[in-house]
Amino acid sequence: MHNGGRYKKYGIEYIIGSYSVSRQDFADVWNKLANAFSGYQNFYGFEIMTEPHEMQGFDWFTTAQQTINSIRQADSRNHIIIAGENYAAAESWKEYSDQLKNLKDPQDKLIYNAHCYFDIDFTGKYFYSYEQNQVEEQTGVKRVAPFITWLKENNKKGMIGQFGVPDTDPRWLKVMEQFLKYLSDNKVTAIYWASGKKWSGAPLSVYPLAQNDRPQMAVLQQFAAGIPYEEKPIVAAVNTAAAPIETTNTAPPVVELVVVPPPPPESFLFLPGTVLLPQPNGGLYKPTLAQPTKTQEKVVSRLAKYRN
Repeated sequence: MHNGGRYKKYGIEYIIGSYSVSRQDFADVWNKLANAFSGYQNFYGFEIMTEPHEMQGFDWFTTAQQTINSIRQADSRNHIIIAGENYAAAESWKEYSDQLKNLKDPQDKLIYNAHCYFDIDFTGKYFYSYEQNQVEEQTGVKRVAPFITWLKENNKKGMIGQFGVPDTDPRWLKVMEQFLKYLSDNKVTAIYWASGKKWSGAPLSVYPLAQNDRPQMAVLQQFAAGIPYEEKPIVAAVNTAAAPIETTNTAPPVVELVVVPPPPPESFLFLPGTVLLPQPNGGLYKPTLAQPTKTQEKVVSRLAKYRN
């Protein structure tokens, strides 16, 4: 969910855990969603909430734990993705989200989700120029390091659920490259924000303009498989001998090793808040659903009645 730890009713925003939007209601929604989606064979996990912030007396830890418990009543296979407090900020993760290390999952499949932007106010809006943002090439590395350190210290699994740079200055691309290299070295997955036609006019967008890739794609494609291309060359053996070997006394053929850079993937599907899916021929990633359980059939039936 993309609600910041809140739910709006009749135009008024309520914090999850308050009287108007109880933790039990929130956990119940996720129990129903888990029931409905647990049969998908290519379904990765449930991101229960993105960027919770200023939760006041309704602490995020308690809400997250109740939701984990509720999901596990319906699904034991998929991961559960937990965002940190204070907008999931990577640079202040330990200050605001350290308690999340005590969350319990009987399946041990929790993934912690942090967000990281490189502008001066940490918002990802990039209102100012490169110089005004007081950025240098290691800014991204420095900002995400507290989160990576926390993962290592507590033996947790994590991901960067949002990051991005504008296409207004090529120096931002170098900052992003250093950031992604650091994540790759530490085996942490990252999701770029954003793409899709809705965001095509945004400076952070990687949605093509006039069928041309945006500048950020040149860097992103290097790390699409988790390792920069230059660090994983394809080595092809080329036989340069003029004729086949005819006798055992003939000198062996000369073999030249030629490093061939791998071709970039043909296309990608960028889904904000989900994983990056390579698509050989473009198009959507079509899920395959196993035979629905009786519980899933009941959920679908109830939803149909509600809609009607």
